[in-house]
Amino acid sequence: MKAISLLLLRISTGLLLMIWGHLRTQNPKSGIGLSEKYYNGLLNQEGLQAILGYAEIALGAFII
Repeated sequence: MKAISLLLLRISTGLLLMIWGHLRTQNPKSGIGLSEKYYNGLLNQEGLQAILGYAEIALGAFII
């Protein structure tokens, strides 16, 4: 049972990262809003959002 729970946790975490990354690549302004709200505008350049989005997609795929 523990192995199944860990597998489901890994899959759901990876999918969540992939969804967030996809949203960043499709709508960079939403990523900028999140950056300003949670990270004090640390990475709020629009050109950087696509790079971060693709990195999140890759990380999510790696986790799965």
